Amino acid sequence: MKLRFSLIYRDIEELLAIRGIKVNHATIQRWVFKFTPLVGLQFRKTKKLVGKGREWMRPISK
Repeated sequence: MKLRFSLIYRDIEELLAIRGIKVNHATIQRWVFKFTPLVGLQFRKTKKLVGKGREWMRPISK
């Protein structure tokens, strides 16, 4: 089942219809536009910082 559907809005509409949820592909597009910034914000909050722990790059003092 996972290989049958891609991430095209009409395919997601068909996938939800199989599961008994009737929704229009335009509604799914509106959800994507509405919730993508919120999901991105959550990812940025939990993203690990890159560049910390670079003590190994400090010059060796004699």
